[in-house]
Amino acid sequence: MKNKWKESHPEFNRQDGVHQLDRRGQTTIFRLRTGHNRLRHHMNRVFKVGETNLCSCGEAAETAEHVLQNCQTYDALRQSIRNEAVDMTTKLYGPPHELERTAAFIAKAGIAV
Repeated sequence: MKNKWKESHPEFNRQDGVHQLDRRGQTTIFRLRTGHNRLRHHMNRVFKVGETNLCSCGEAAETAEHVLQNCQTYDALRQSIRNEAVDMTTKLYGPPHELERTAAFIAKAGIAV
C-alpha cells in the first residue's frame, strides 16, 4: 500500500521544510503555494466574492506574489522580517527558517489566507 501511494505522489518530498512547521504555518504555506486561499484574487475569480480582485493598495491583483513581494502596504513589515530581498521560491519552498518567516509575515500583516 505504501509503495502504491508513493508511486501516485512522486512530488512528495519528506525533506520539505513545511513538515517542520506547526499546523498553522503548514496551512499558511500550503495555501500560498497552491493559490487556494482567501486572497482577493482567488475569492473573486473562483467564488465571485467582492467587487474586485485588486489588493487594497489598488496596484495589482491580491495574489500571494503581490502580497509577499510587491505590495507597498507591507514594505515596512517585509523589511523588518527580512533584511534582504528573497525570491518567491525561497519564501514558499525554502528551508524551514524561511518558511517560518513567510508564515510570520502573513500572521503579522493580519492577512487571512
